[in-house]
Amino acid sequence: DLVSTSMTLHHVPDIDRVLQRFSEITKPGGWIAVADLAAEDGSFHGERADVHHHGFDETVLASKLESLGFGELETAHVHAMRRHHGGTVLEFPVFLMTGRKIVTR
Repeated sequence: DLVSTSMTLHHVPDIDRVLQRFSEITKPGGWIAVADLAAEDGSFHGERADVHHHGFDETVLASKLESLGFGELETAHVHAMRRHHGGTVLEFPVFLMTGRKIVTR
């Protein structure tokens, strides 16, 4: 089992509901992989209406996943998206968080 999402969660209004569903469909011992923007000030997308989160605090996201039965969580910054703003190039870190659904006995 693997549930994965890449650069999508920041477009989802109710991530708690989505994470709950991820937990429900992941079998014990199965994996989750989340790649998304690290928390930022909103510069990545600007004022787009389809963006509901300006990235994520990885500690908060890990806590949400742990409360839903995921463990062995590991996070790494794996990429930096570059965007031109005026004459400046800004970098926006992308993290990858992986974990496993805890097997309960």
